[in-house]
Amino acid sequence: MHRKIITVAIGLLLLTSYGCKKKEIEELQQKNEELTQQVENKDSRINELENYLDKVHKNLQSMIESQKLGDLTGLEKVADGKLRERLEKANELVQESKEKKEAFEQEISGTRYQANKYKKEADKLQKELQENEDSLKVVTEDLEKRMKEIKKMTAQIADQDSTIDKLTEENNAYLDSLNEKTRILNTAYVAVGEEKELENKNIIKKEGGFLGFLGQTKVLDPNYNKSDLETFNIEEENSITIETKKRKAQMVTPHPKNSYTIKEEGDEKIILEINDPEQFWRAGKQLVITY
Repeated sequence: MHRKIITVAIGLLLLTSYGCKKKEIEELQQKNEELTQQVENKDSRINELENYLDKVHKNLQSMIESQKLGDLTGLEKVADGKLRERLEKANELVQESKEKKEAFEQEISGTRYQANKYKKEADKLQKELQENEDSLKVVTEDLEKRMKEIKKMTAQIADQDSTIDKLTEENNAYLDSLNEKTRILNTAYVAVGEEKELENKNIIKKEGGFLGFLGQTKVLDPNYNKSDLETFNIEEENSITIETKKRKAQMVTPHPKNSYTIKEEGDEKIILEINDPEQFWRAGKQLVITY
């Protein structure tokens, strides 16, 4: 995952670098074009000066020939004062034009050097830009490939998560069912009270006996309502406190005598202690005691 993050970061850096390089190249190319235009303008001005000098030389030659100066080599030998003055001014103009031409040539030389410098920098940046474009292309292709892999892995993880959620749901349902079954298995129902009260609630009834009333036995009414009894957790509880005297307490439901003991707590209280829960509840999960 870290390698994928680094790859994405490199791609973003290359994109940023690519944008900066491209902008820098455009600026250099603009400068190069401006300098080239300046060179062309100055070349045009030099050409104009050269044409002007050529015209001056031709005019001087024409003037000298018209005055029949012959082989005179110095202006001081010219007899005509006006002609000498005109020739001197023409000579000054020629010298000034030469100086301007030399200055323009030096300026153009510097401008050309600067333009060549910009051109070299632009070529270098263009080369770097091309290299970055190639690298960016490779990184982009690799990034697209990895994105496809990530997308595929994400789909697989989603499928796995869906399967896990389904299994978790089934497992939770199984655990809930198991817990419910365990709760039912560990739940007993207890009714403790006076005989008449339990009869009125249809928890117990009497059966057998002589003439329908002598020697009757109290038993659990098979039609009793569980809501009339209290629940008792077999695993967590092992004793019941009853507000009565020991001699009055009678066990209605059958439980092995060796699985429990009854202890007195003062004159009006007894405690039923279950010593062997497995044996005690083997006959059924109901406990009914009258007094």
